[in-house]
Amino acid sequence: MRRSATEQQQNELKGKNILVTGGAGFVGSHIVDRLSPQNNVIVLDNLFSGLLSNLEKSQDRINFVKGDVLDKALLKDIVSEVEYVFHLAAHVGNIRSIKDPYFDMEVNIKGTLNLLEACRNSKIKRLVYSSSAAISPLMRSIP
Repeated sequence: MRRSATEQQQNELKGKNILVTGGAGFVGSHIVDRLSPQNNVIVLDNLFSGLLSNLEKSQDRINFVKGDVLDKALLKDIVSEVEYVFHLAAHVGNIRSIKDPYFDMEVNIKGTLNLLEACRNSKIKRLVYSSSAAISPLMRSIP
């Protein structure tokens, strides 16, 4: 009997070391809840907009690191320990991004670049990048 693509993906992720950036956010915490029962999950979040309470369901099964995607050395260390990355860390909020677009750009673009560089120099099998409707107007205006 042939397995579905979803079954194959789920089996691919069993027993793996996984990093979830922004894992204390709404979407990230749901991914953590789904992955943590069968995997070693590291959650990286600076708690700027994420909440530790979002991780209550999985708190006994994860390794939480309070840190930032702007910290290249921290990213390099964490990424060296994982095989898969789910990237959800971002500075969100349209009003905040209008008030300080440079900080928004710093976190969202430079933070993602830092993560990509850490992954490029490691043995990552897959990186999944996610976004939401809360992206900044700056990002929406890019063609």
